[in-house]
Amino acid sequence: IGLHETNPTNVHHYGTVAGTWNRNTDHNREQKSSLFKRLHITEIVEKPSLEYAKKHLKVDNVSNDNFLTAFGLYILDGGRLLEIIGDDIECNRRKNGRFQLTTALETLRIEQDLQGYMIDGVRFDIGASPQSYVQTLSDFKHQINQYFFSFNKIKNVTILKEILSRILKILTKFHKTFYSNHGTTSWRYVTASQIISYVKEKKVVLCEPQTGEKGTDSKTDEEHYVVDVSIVKASNLKNVDVTPGDKSDPYCICTINDMSHQTKTIENNLNPTWNEHCTFLTRTQPTNIKFEIWDSDGALKDDSLGEVVLPLTGFFEPNHSGYVYQKKKMIKKKEKKKKLNLSALEKEVKNLQKILEEATASELKLKSQLRGQEEKVQALEQVAAELEKSLKATKDQSDTAKSNLEQEKSHMQQEYKKLADEKQQLEAKNQALESKYQALESKYQGLESKYQGLESKYQGLESKNQGLESEYQELESKYQGLKSKVQELETKNQALETKCQELEARNRELEEKSERLRTENQELTSRAQTLKATINELETVVEKMMVKYRQTSEELQVKNEENSSLLSLNNQKTQELEGLLAQQHMSEAQNNELAERCNQLERQNEELCKEIELLQYRLQDLEEHAKALQDGTSHNNNHGDDETMRSLQHMIDDLTASSQRLEQEKSQLQNQMNTLTQQLECMCMYVYVKKGF
Repeated sequence: IGLHETNPTNVHHYGTVAGTWNRNTDHNREQKSSLFKRLHITEIVEKPSLEYAKKHLKVDNVSNDNFLTAFGLYILDGGRLLEIIGDDIECNRRKNGRFQLTTALETLRIEQDLQGYMIDGVRFDIGASPQSYVQTLSDFKHQINQYFFSFNKIKNVTILKEILSRILKILTKFHKTFYSNHGTTSWRYVTASQIISYVKEKKVVLCEPQTGEKGTDSKTDEEHYVVDVSIVKASNLKNVDVTPGDKSDPYCICTINDMSHQTKTIENNLNPTWNEHCTFLTRTQPTNIKFEIWDSDGALKDDSLGEVVLPLTGFFEPNHSGYVYQKKKMIKKKEKKKKLNLSALEKEVKNLQKILEEATASELKLKSQLRGQEEKVQALEQVAAELEKSLKATKDQSDTAKSNLEQEKSHMQQEYKKLADEKQQLEAKNQALESKYQALESKYQGLESKYQGLESKYQGLESKNQGLESEYQELESKYQGLKSKVQELETKNQALETKCQELEARNRELEEKSERLRTENQELTSRAQTLKATINELETVVEKMMVKYRQTSEELQVKNEENSSLLSLNNQKTQELEGLLAQQHMSEAQNNELAERCNQLERQNEELCKEIELLQYRLQDLEEHAKALQDGTSHNNNHGDDETMRSLQHMIDDLTASSQRLEQEKSQLQNQMNTLTQQLECMCMYVYVKKGF
């Protein structure tokens, strides 16, 4: 790899190397030719920053803190180098948004040992655009001026044309070989004659031959026009393919005058991205530029997808800074707006474009000034030539006139030097603007690559959006089916609502009825409580009656015992009283009646005890029934209330009647007991009286 020194301010424009000097070589430039300075390269970096270069790319024994950069001359394994570049293109490995030769050289260095040689020479970079060609030729002319005092010492400009033609042939052969190996046909070549024509159109003077000399071009003043076009992308194209699932296969044709450029075809894509560059060189000034987009149908006729014509009015004027055209919208039946939020990026790109336009305008202005100065120089040279001719024609004139002419010539030479100095200053400014322009261009290219990445991401999102749209249509159909079902359910729901209203009405009626039953239950509960109190009172009364009955039964039993004793005594004294009894038949009959009456009273007493037991049983039943009634009111207030009340009322009535009857029988029994007692007392008195008598 050929190397040369570059100052730190320009290191970011070149591929820079690092390495160690060969020990067998002498590093003193004064003692040995720099051509034999050999460096063992350890790293190659494309356009590094100054900080990175200072840290990693310093080489020993390089003066003024300079760096070693690629000169542009190589002796390499070209086949392997092209394979590496081809792999980078296929795998889309870029550096600063481009496929770089330096990156491929670094890969080749890792595989093979690379040496660097210091070149003692001047480097001219032709570049990749007519503007770069012109700038290189201008630099080459100034380099020649350092070796020759004036333009008149170069006798033939065809030598420069031949050198340039040979260089372009080498580059064209390399381009054809490289791009044919990688299937690319969109490369536009610039021939030597086109470069010369462009130089003439820009009025850049290389070395003008003297009048009547061989090699003079008779069409020096003929104008040529160069238009650089970048075809980036198209979006939202219509689909004209009739095959289901397929999309259009678009390509673009750019036409200026009678020349056209066709991009590659991108298959099955409505948002194609070409990113192709083409250059048109024409003798007539273009009035417009036409873009046509077609759908490639193979053997069939291609279908048009639309076209647009942009005017170029005033485009080639010196002070013209370009146009900003509004986007054209494709007319569709239904247009769905799909925007990618790139406002910040677009704003930055617009600002950079504005800066580039201003830099381009200032550059054009400087170039126009340079052209004006060069025209003045040409005019002065023509005047000088005419003066020399007139001097030759008037040699016999006086020496005073010759001295005046020499003074005028020296004055013109001084003015020419001033103009040359001004031109050098303008060129220095132009170079500064060029470096600024290149920096802005690199930044713009980085933004453009970022924009392309966002655009590819947007295309992925758009394809995903199309899938979501198909899913949305399926969901829409499902939604329609569900909507019909929902309508059926709504009709059923309305019927259920009417039924619910009816049930609510019935529920209100039942609530009212339950409220009435609740009040009745409360009344029954209060009545049951009063009934229970009454039953308790009856129990106390019955207990009192039982106590009293026991007392009376005991008294009766005592009296019966007394009567039995009396009867025994009467039996004992029967014999004694037989005579008396015979006389007293009425008294004996009464005694028998009294005994029968006693037996009847005993039987009645037994019946009364049985009835009292029955009353106790019924009283227990009544208590259990009252408890069940209380439990029933807490569990079911509506079941059997009327029947229970009726049965309870009957039991209360029966109990009341039984108690009344018992009271009556008790009173009757009491009366009978009283009468019986009186009779016994009378009989005893009678017996006692009889006996005593």
